[in-house]
Amino acid sequence: MSANNNENEHLLEHEWVLWFRPPKNHSSAQARSEKQEWEKSQKKYFTARTVEEFWREFHKLPRITPAHPINCDYSLFREGVKPMWEDEFNKNGGRWTYSVEQRQSNSNAPLPYIIEQVWLDVMLCLIGENFDPHGDKIAGGVCGIRPSHRAHKSPSDMGAKIHIWTKDASDVEANIRIGEILKGVLHASDGQLTYSPHETGSGKSKNNYNQGNLKL
Repeated sequence: MSANNNENEHLLEHEWVLWFRPPKNHSSAQARSEKQEWEKSQKKYFTARTVEEFWREFHKLPRITPAHPINCDYSLFREGVKPMWEDEFNKNGGRWTYSVEQRQSNSNAPLPYIIEQVWLDVMLCLIGENFDPHGDKIAGGVCGIRPSHRAHKSPSDMGAKIHIWTKDASDVEANIRIGEILKGVLHASDGQLTYSPHETGSGKSKNNYNQGNLKL
């Protein structure tokens, strides 16, 4: 815990770890398996145990600007759960996906700013346990910064995929409720959120999930 913490700080119900995966180093990919490469590339930024600790660490993060690297991920996950499909908590799970690009028409703000604000909203929803009573089914959230897919774009344009990972892809009732809460947080339009199982090597998630992809 940070040396600045004291007994007056507000403990979170769970500890949360922020991970960062930089753009892939293709030169090292040949030396390791894809799984090993992915795990090694994940860097811990911080662990938040209190509300105040989260805000202290958040304000140290680099801002998302047009110059921010693309093809990288920020992941806020429960302590003890890695942002990998193969993790024991995640291996039978899936994820809700939302494209931040779809929000550009709703705001005049620069898209990097919107991405940062949407991701902050999602992180606060996670650490605030806003997904209860199904909060125990959630592993964490991911903000994947990607190139923009808009038809008319400049070289500096970016987009983002926001994900919420859940433990059990076959638990349709819980996943729909989680998606509904996420939809409200994002102020998303109908059809903008899609749920799909993780494509794990064993295929176990997909076999357990026979409903097809969900949309909200």
